Amino acid sequence: MAVLLGLLPPDEGAVRLTCDGADFELADLNLASYHSQITWVPQRAIIEPGRLRDIVAPAGLATTGELDAAAARTGFSSVVAEAAHGWDTVLGQGGAGLSVGQRQRLALTRALLDDRPLVVLDEPTAHLDTDTEQVIIDTVAGLRAAGRTVVLVAHRPSLLALADEVVTVTAAAGVTAQ
Repeated sequence: MAVLLGLLPPDEGAVRLTCDGADFELADLNLASYHSQITWVPQRAIIEPGRLRDIVAPAGLATTGELDAAAARTGFSSVVAEAAHGWDTVLGQGGAGLSVGQRQRLALTRALLDDRPLVVLDEPTAHLDTDTEQVIIDTVAGLRAAGRTVVLVAHRPSLLALADEVVTVTAAAGVTAQ
């Protein structure tokens, strides 16, 4: 994932991207420009302290109705409904006050409201139960239907079934996973 995001160089070979029929090597791109086109949801969501509404839609870029609609699609609406002050509830550093699964749904809600064309999801259902997993599968399908390119890192067969192409990554002979 770090290589695809341009955070680490590949040990060998190159990362090639195709956009509108043109091929590019990631090493030749302006990384700031590349990153400005990516919505990344890591396996453990990065959440700064603040009000839920500001965490999900920084700078007030979404109305409460838009927040509610996105939260309904990710299953985060029940968390907002149970929160003491709804969208104005304040979270601590790292999402203190939410479970790991709720943090993941918050990050996915934020991704829905972001219009960047490439969405990179690292194990988006890792901390979720089966019912919530289906909500996330529907969310991923909705992102694709909206014309966004989705790259998933996943082990669960239900997520792999969404893919147009599956790439299996294994350690090279003699290399131990860390």
